[in-house]
Amino acid sequence: MTAHLYAMSKGDKQVEVTDYYEEDQPTVRVQLDPLLTPNENAQRYFRKYTKMKNSREVVTEQIEETEREIAYLDSVLQGLDTATPADIEEIRAELTEQGYIRARGGRKGDRGKKKNDRPAILCYTSSEGVPIYVGKNNTQNDYVTNRLGQPSDTWLHTKDMPGSHVLIRAVDYGEQTLKEAAMLAAYYSKGKESSHVPVDYTKIRLVRKPSGAKPGFVIYEGQKTLFITPDESLVRNLPSVVKKA
Repeated sequence: MTAHLYAMSKGDKQVEVTDYYEEDQPTVRVQLDPLLTPNENAQRYFRKYTKMKNSREVVTEQIEETEREIAYLDSVLQGLDTATPADIEEIRAELTEQGYIRARGGRKGDRGKKKNDRPAILCYTSSEGVPIYVGKNNTQNDYVTNRLGQPSDTWLHTKDMPGSHVLIRAVDYGEQTLKEAAMLAAYYSKGKESSHVPVDYTKIRLVRKPSGAKPGFVIYEGQKTLFITPDESLVRNLPSVVKKA
């Protein structure tokens, strides 16, 4: 419109202009406010464009934040699926800490002090005698990944779905241990009832938690992927114990 001010006059209700941004440069009919000058009409459209652009950016940010909230709550629901009473207490404490539920005897958002106690972690022993730790909720996942794991340990997690952080506590281990750890990652995930569940694995030194991220959220690189069909009987046959990490 700015390039066509010469073609407009105050009192016009519309104007036909060339759209120079399109390859074939079509003619576009634009509605005008007859009470405004040509320049005022152009500025009015520019303000409208700026407002819509800013609104789109805000809405995009809100959509991304909502998607992160949904992913987080999906992880909480997945943790509840196999939770013991002790696990449920940890999940309650986590949701209180995050401001989703009321603290007992307090109001919603009364977060109090976060517990520093080490959580009790489910530890399996592979058929090769290697310990495999499984975090069953976000509190345990954070501990397994950010505190328990050593740089040379191997970390596993289902690809693109909520699930446990699984840790092979060994520098050297065989293919059977890797498959059993991947089985545990698939079994303690949203893909428990599925087949050919993708499980990523990488060295834990390549896993990190972004600053300000929700509990249980990490990013990682250098991963390889196994496809596992969960088998409850195989999981139950692996020796396991719940112990302080």
